[in-house]
Amino acid sequence: MRGGLMGGTSRCGFSIHSYSDIYDSAWTETFEPEPTITIKPIREDNEYLKKLTGDATENYQIYLKLRQDYGNSPTFYFDIANWFYTHKNKEIALRILTSIADLELENASLYKLLGYRFKEYGEYELETFVYLKVIQWRPMEPQSYRDYALALADNNEMQAALDSLYSLLLRPYSESIIESSKGIEEVVVMEINNLISKNSKLNTSKIDKRLIMNIPIDVRVVINWNMKNADIDLHVKDPSGEECSYYNPETKIGGRLSTDDTGGDGPEQFLLKKAIKGKYQIYVDYFGDRQFTEDGPLTVMVEIFTKYADKTEQRKVVSLQMPKEEKKEDSWSRKKVEVAEFEF
Repeated sequence: MRGGLMGGTSRCGFSIHSYSDIYDSAWTETFEPEPTITIKPIREDNEYLKKLTGDATENYQIYLKLRQDYGNSPTFYFDIANWFYTHKNKEIALRILTSIADLELENASLYKLLGYRFKEYGEYELETFVYLKVIQWRPMEPQSYRDYALALADNNEMQAALDSLYSLLLRPYSESIIESSKGIEEVVVMEINNLISKNSKLNTSKIDKRLIMNIPIDVRVVINWNMKNADIDLHVKDPSGEECSYYNPETKIGGRLSTDDTGGDGPEQFLLKKAIKGKYQIYVDYFGDRQFTEDGPLTVMVEIFTKYADKTEQRKVVSLQMPKEEKKEDSWSRKKVEVAEFEF
């Protein structure tokens, strides 16, 4: 085992001294009015969705019949539950969604999928419950502790969230876990400071003071995924038309991709300290994975923030399942999906 992620300059990220160079510069007011984040409709073209056309009672009976054919598919429950949710029947949506937990006991990938949807739906107690289960099954991974800590924050357990986030930086991890978690410590430092900036009564005595800083960010986007050994890429196009991505990690207006996780466990993060006026578009690029199992297609959760760590902060959460790559002659087709857009 190695030391924690913040033990000096680790192979997986920045030294403890470098964060102030990134974030601690003079801050000025940003543009008004506040931006509105618009989630783009995710295409759902599975045949079973086309059969849901009547009222809620009728459609639930249709779902029960469809379950005879699709009952072993996580995607089926994921899609059908969201159909009911978007049609204003949250109770049925949650009943259907939680069926995913019964497909396979102690399956961390399926529980992370559930956690993404619970966060999106604002079911924070359920989110906290499933991520605590994931820690039991994947205690060796910092991602498990981060997911749980952020669920605690969603559930308004701020001190526990702060303590959990900081402790994950100090835990010992294996060489392989550190390599696959490359960059996660910068993401966590952002989240630690966000909690502190919004909750003045938090006890920060145990936190290394070199990590505490002023971090208001106009735009922050983070993507997470539920399966290991996947290559999912975040792209953000700014009003000038320039796209920040793994092949262009720093843009002319100051956008920066702080992580590029090629085949690791995530997350990936985009930051823009001072936004310019105009439209921003967010994409998820399915570069490839090494598994497409009975757990279903890889599921991605996108968290979009404007005015991050500011009192006017806005957050939108969207989860989506990525289609499997298709073989075309001598190459694989890639699936790039537009998730959201907003204007400053």
